[in-house]
Parts: sequence; structure tokens; C-alpha cells
Amino acid sequence: MLKLLENISRIGSVEMLVSRGAPFLSLVRMRRIFVFLAILSFTHTALGNPVETIAISKNLDGPVADPPVICSSHFRSFPLNFALFSGTPTCSSENEADGPDMVTTISDGDTPPAFTIDSTSNSAGPKPPTNLTATTRGATVIELSWYSPVIGPVTGPDENVEYLVDPSITGYRIEVSSTGAEGPWTTMVANTKSSARFHNLIFAPETTRYFRISAFNEYGESDPSNVAEATTTAPSVPDSPIDFRSEASPFTIRLSWKPPLETGGAAITGYRIQFSPHVSIGLADATESWSDLANLGPTTTTYTERNLEPLTGRNYRIFTINRLGESKPVHTQNVTIEAATPTVPNPPTELNAEWNSQESGIGLTWRHTTYNGGLDLTGYRIEVSSNAGTSWSHLKELAPEQNTFLHFGLPINTTYFYRIRALNVRGPSRPSNVATATTGTTTTVTPPSSPTDLTASPSGSDAIILRWAEPSNTGG
Repeated sequence: MLKLLENISRIGSVEMLVSRGAPFLSLVRMRRIFVFLAILSFTHTALGNPVETIAISKNLDGPVADPPVICSSHFRSFPLNFALFSGTPTCSSENEADGPDMVTTISDGDTPPAFTIDSTSNSAGPKPPTNLTATTRGATVIELSWYSPVIGPVTGPDENVEYLVDPSITGYRIEVSSTGAEGPWTTMVANTKSSARFHNLIFAPETTRYFRISAFNEYGESDPSNVAEATTTAPSVPDSPIDFRSEASPFTIRLSWKPPLETGGAAITGYRIQFSPHVSIGLADATESWSDLANLGPTTTTYTERNLEPLTGRNYRIFTINRLGESKPVHTQNVTIEAATPTVPNPPTELNAEWNSQESGIGLTWRHTTYNGGLDLTGYRIEVSSNAGTSWSHLKELAPEQNTFLHFGLPINTTYFYRIRALNVRGPSRPSNVATATTGTTTTVTPPSSPTDLTASPSGSDAIILRWAEPSNTGG
């Protein structure tokens, strides 16, 4: 209304027509009389009851597109028609009598109305919601959804009739009946206190219920909507956990989740988490091999895997469990981040040991470390045990680019255990996995391999010193 009065105060020439047999009045540059009548038009009469609150905002075509026209807070009043000229947007209210019917047009002084709103209301409350539907979501959840109340109809310049969502809705009442569409009705939710157009309700398995809703605004409550019916299903396994996430630090990955909305009609008994170390980062590969990481109670919603190395990749999946079984899994992936300060490297991975009869030795292979600790690698250290890992001995240190080694000169029919560490100036990494192999029952003697790294350097005026590395294979 203040916006309208602002527009009125700028008008130098206006025309007003008072209907129902009143004489025609032409008033020129009489602002005070005009403003007085405008106030009468937009305030309560002695009856004082609002017809319906309407809030429309629409940019008009042409030179008055900015600012938008706003037509709001129309009440029963004297039948009055405003025509504001000089390109000023107009909000017009036309009545034949002080009754419940109202026609509102929005236009400027030179073009047809951009909108015509024909609003009829027998009460101050909103119209009822429509198209209420009830959908079963498993053994315990029924989801309600509906269309919001509308205002209108709205007729545009192309004569198409449309309806606008009522912006005054503040909440909904949800009623339920266990006997049928005729009731009796019990209030299940007194007021949702939200304009959201859906709501989930929990019931026992194999339960049939009937629903209806009504809308609230500041003036009151609407009539009920149509009736919708739904029946929950028989008990089943639960749904998967919701919002399964992971957060990484250099040495840990923290997992979090929310309980499923649908429990399958039976109490949740726990959660099972599995991991795979061979994940392609950013891809959840369901064909990977999985290992159990943790079995947790029904109220737990977080878990942290600790003692990881920086830049360690993980793929996780989690199941919800009830007495009928477990849900489908949901996945998340992450990689521990690089440490802020240099550390020892990550250990090498996938160490493998195998007897090689041709070379008469145990061959070792491994994957290079995935993280060097923020410093250059200085090499790898191989450790060996002949007593199943009770004690370990230093076997060999190798260059950082090497990932194979042959352990030869061993007695027949003897089992050895191996592990390997990556090295930088901060120290050795944690050990890799342990690999084991057994020498053969016979040893095939073959020619040795050649010495390596031969060098020659002078020694005085009459001598040359030769140096070389021993062969990797003595031939047995």
C-alpha cells in the first residue's frame, strides 16, 4: 500500500470513477482528495473482514517493466477503480458491491492488463491442498505429498488461465484414520510449521491408514484435502545407511553416516563396514575384493580407521543389519592427505616371494611405495626370517628404483619369510606385508651370472685397481 501511495503522490492528472450510479468526477491535480479515497479503498470498512490476501509480482512488458508491479493486501472496500496514467503501473480493484468477489487487474495506463485475478473466498483461511497422495516406502514408512493451495485463477494477456501458489501458507495439519475415508479422524501432526509439500510418517508393518491434510495461514485453516490411502509392506531387510561420507587426514580416515529411514519393520542390530585397498581413486569398484573392517552397534554413526600412511587410498562400503538380514551396501572413497612436514615413507606393497629353480634362489618382487614422505627415497631394505617372523635379519639394501631381488645360495627344503621397508633420510617405513617361499629339494648348479659395476682406477705410476660388484647369482 505504501508503494501504491508513493506512485499516487507523483501523479499530476487522474481520473476516478465511482460505480453503482455515482456521478462521474474529473479531478485534476487534487492529490489530497485522491490519497484520501485511496486510503478508503485499501482499508477495512465497517464490516472490516478481508476477502483474501493476494501477493503477485510481475514485470510488465514495455517501458514500465522496472520496477515490477506489486498488488497485495486487498480488502473489502468501496467499489473503486484507479487508473494511474503517464506510464505508471496500476493496481485496480473492481467490485459491484461489498461482497466476497474481487477482480484485480494489473496494467499500465496504455496497455491491456498484464494479469487479471478473479478471487472468490468464503472465509479468511486458504484454499485446501489438492492431489494428496500416500506412497509406501517399505515396511514402516508412508510418504505423503501434495499440491500447495493456490490463488487465482490468473488470466494473462494471451487469455490463458493459470493459478499461483499461495505464498501465505505457514503449515499443514495431518490427520489419520484407521477405519476408512469417512473417518473418524485423529490429528497426527497438529501443524508442520513449514510450507514443504511432503511429510514422512512411521507405522508398523502391514498397516493400512487413510490421510487428509489442511493448510494454515495467518487468518485460519482451510477445508480438508482429498483422502489418500497406503499400506506398509511386510517386514524385510533394512534400507542402506544415508549420507555415507569420509574425511581424510595424513594418518586416518573418518567415516560417518546416518541411520536409514526405513528399518524394514525390525530394529536395526548394527552396521558392517568393509574396505578395499585397491581402489581407483574416484571410482567405487564393486568387483574388488573386500575385507571386514568393523562390526558396530545400532547406535554408532562414525568410525575412524587409524595408523594409515599419507596418500593411502581406500574404498569403503557399509551395510545396515536387522534380524532379517543386511541392506545393499553404499560406498565412499578417500585418500589420506600428504603430511604437512616430511615423514618416513609409506611401506612398499604387494611383496611376493617365489622359488626359482632355474636361478636356484627365491625371487622377490614388490610395488614401489605410494608416498616418499615428502623427501627423496634413498632405497629399500630387505629383511629375512627363518623362524616364521620371530626374529628378523638385515638381508640387503637396494637402490630406490629397484623392485626385484634374488636371494640365492640357500640350503634345500628350507622356508624363509621376507619383508621390505622403504627408506628416506627420516628413516625406514613400517614393514610391508610378509611373503614366504620354500627352497627346492634339489639345487640345480648353473653358471653364475656376471659381475657388475666394473671400474678401473690408477694406483701410482705402475698399477691399476679394479673394482666390481659380486654376481647376483652364483649358480648354486
